[in-house]
Amino acid sequence: TYLRSMLVENGYEVGTFTSPYIETFNERISLNGVPITDEEMVILATAVFPTVEAIAKTELGNATEFEIITVMCFYYFGVMHPVDFAIIEVGLGGRYDSTNIIDPLASVITNIGLDHINILGDSYDQIAFEKAGIIKENKPLFTCSKQQEVLDVFKKECNQLCSSMYTLNKDFFIRTQNNEFHVVTPFGSLDNIELSMVGAHQKENAAGAVATLLYLMNKNVVTLEKDKMLIGLKRAFWPGRFEKIYEQPTIILDGAHNLEGIHSLVSTLEENYSNRKISIFFTALRDKDCAQMIKCLDNIADDITFVEFTFDRASKAEDLANWSNHPHKKIAKDALVAVKEKMKDTTTDVIVITGSLYFISEI
Repeated sequence: TYLRSMLVENGYEVGTFTSPYIETFNERISLNGVPITDEEMVILATAVFPTVEAIAKTELGNATEFEIITVMCFYYFGVMHPVDFAIIEVGLGGRYDSTNIIDPLASVITNIGLDHINILGDSYDQIAFEKAGIIKENKPLFTCSKQQEVLDVFKKECNQLCSSMYTLNKDFFIRTQNNEFHVVTPFGSLDNIELSMVGAHQKENAAGAVATLLYLMNKNVVTLEKDKMLIGLKRAFWPGRFEKIYEQPTIILDGAHNLEGIHSLVSTLEENYSNRKISIFFTALRDKDCAQMIKCLDNIADDITFVEFTFDRASKAEDLANWSNHPHKKIAKDALVAVKEKMKDTTTDVIVITGSLYFISEI
């Protein structure tokens, strides 16, 4: 989002491929932040349908939904509506992800969480190996990862591919002063940055985006005005990322769907709402580290309600509640009804609705 916003503010047309979607499926393929239309989606599906059918008859078998939408995205940005830049988000892992057929200008890996451990491995270095698969020969990697075992995996891959590696707090840096901060890189700096999205993790994300674009400027791949980069950073927004949707009481939606996300959420709440009463509504998928996630939320919540949503991998509210030791925990099957009841309570101060992004989408 930061990359896209800075480029768009400088007059470039930018395509993005992201998942999951928050409100409409079309968000996955967007142009300058605007989802493609239903009509365009139909044209794309019609265009790739014969290929999908033909592949299904081979030993490869049926394509997955994600593989099909990936092909549709490439066809849209390459044929139907060619763009100046395409920002492609990996679906899962990286090395064997369907998006990884591209040869990018740069690869960016923000941080590593213990996510999708049933597929990617149950340790940071195993997951890092899968993520490192998006690093390409002679193309730079920018990373905000901090764990040394992760950085060691990335460095090894970069060395094998003769690729440069730029790491937050080693090669590019954040300098904070009051509410503004500066990003310093080997290719120049960007000063007096203001963000609309809150949290220390968002500063790190922004720093990674700034470092990547300053590198591309240095290589004469892109021409950017720094004042427009600053405007882009301030305007950058993504739904469901510590998104305030209501004022009285304050209601925040945050798709913290793994332990690292929960740590960022708790840190941001402590930074911005330490003197407020916090009510949390939480649910998650069964394959997440729910015990540790709930332990963190127990520590910040004045009360916590465990809810459910419609999804095949969703946890049961009772199972989640069993992980909690909070003295003021509740179970509610219908999240929306429970939240609306909480809003009527005049003592309610801050409501935080968090957990799975699929749940955030439903809310």
